[in-house]
Amino acid sequence: MRKYRSPGGAGFVRSISAARTCVAGLGGRLAKAAQPVVLQTASGTSTRINRASFIDRISNKMTKPEKSVFVISAVHMLRCGGTGTGSVSGTLPTFTTVTTGQVMRTNRVKALLKDGKPAVGTWLSLGSITAARFLARMGFEWLTVDVEHSLVGVETTTHMIASIADAQCVPLVRVPSNRHDHIKRVLDNGGHGIVVPMVNTRQEALVAVAACLYPPHGNRSVGGSVHALNFDATPADYYAKVNDELLIVLQCEHIQAVRDFDAVYSVPGIDAVFVGPNDLAASMRAPDGTPPSPEVFKQALADILAGCKRNNVAPGIHTFSLEEAKQRIDEGWQFIAVNSELKFMTDGAKKIADGLELSRGGDLTKY
Repeated sequence: MRKYRSPGGAGFVRSISAARTCVAGLGGRLAKAAQPVVLQTASGTSTRINRASFIDRISNKMTKPEKSVFVISAVHMLRCGGTGTGSVSGTLPTFTTVTTGQVMRTNRVKALLKDGKPAVGTWLSLGSITAARFLARMGFEWLTVDVEHSLVGVETTTHMIASIADAQCVPLVRVPSNRHDHIKRVLDNGGHGIVVPMVNTRQEALVAVAACLYPPHGNRSVGGSVHALNFDATPADYYAKVNDELLIVLQCEHIQAVRDFDAVYSVPGIDAVFVGPNDLAASMRAPDGTPPSPEVFKQALADILAGCKRNNVAPGIHTFSLEEAKQRIDEGWQFIAVNSELKFMTDGAKKIADGLELSRGGDLTKY
């Protein structure tokens, strides 16, 4: 249970106008939250009310300076994940403790996929923290920082996933390869899940899942500093519960993995199987380099979709337009990537350049 305490004592109010802004912002945040508030009085009795009523009942009993200090303190505590202690000028008339019913953030994307619903996101390949901040507020359920094929390093990745998490979007990371140290490092730095490329055998799937989970379900070592912040949790809560919240996505990028689908992707703990269409098609080339026909490639995708349904994992695929994304959702695909921030940028720029007859070349990006 998360507790907010408001003892008497000196506060840290900046201005009454700032307090009014905080009142509006805090009231909106609390009103949107799913869990009710439990108010515990000094005598030990408790009452359960909604969060909007909580703001009214508390702040209306204060003078303006007291209200200012209370709201600023409460906002501070919310930003700290509920672990801080705020101060109020004077003594609160009735209530001493506020308790909320949720220990740490749940993974919304994991829940959507488990319920059979689609979850749409995009790829981040430019290593731009600023771009991540903007896209995390565009409505996508998740964003994946691509560390496999981009220039981004672990420090920038850490700041990107923090920016995504702070915007209440789900930050994922595609690791460079299926190695324990790659997986551990991005999770220890706050990722809510991973995408593992080129998983072609059952042993590789077992290795990937084990690296994500703390014992007894896996072999992830206990450590790190910022991971709990991205879940609005204390470290103790994170270590106890994060096994249930991490999203584990393994990629199917080779035709042999398609043929061995049930053996590879029936490993417990896998949430989704994500098709890398470019690598899958490349693995299907004839000895002379001829690519597979559209019909043959379409059948491979159908086999993957059917395999996901047999093994109760969410099927995922990278799409390259709004129309294709809608088509794949209608077909039953769930974990849907649409383009990347780079592709969005170049497509938008090319449209303007072509319209003004400025274009000097063709498409510059694949995805």
